[in-house]
Amino acid sequence: GGPPGSVERGATGSAMELYKSALKARLYHAWTRPPGVDGLRTTIRITIARDGRIIAAERIRRSGNELMDTSAMQAVRSVSPARLPDGVSSPYTLEIEFDASGVSV
Repeated sequence: GGPPGSVERGATGSAMELYKSALKARLYHAWTRPPGVDGLRTTIRITIARDGRIIAAERIRRSGNELMDTSAMQAVRSVSPARLPDGVSSPYTLEIEFDASGVSV
């Protein structure tokens, strides 16, 4: 076996991958892409509290199109709460990239 706690870390890592995938899907469904944004991307850094509240959202890379950037922020706000998996320290911060072909984490 591995060092003590290795199974727990693996489980937490797996739980985080599932969490990110589910969050990505929620964001994609919540996002209303404005017309004329093909090829544009914006990145938002979000911070999530233990109870799932999004306690901070910051645009760290703008697309150059205000409608695109605003629609991405609205999607982020609409998915709160997004409760963190057990064993993940909070607050948890991640970056979400929105692009015209989908959303990536």
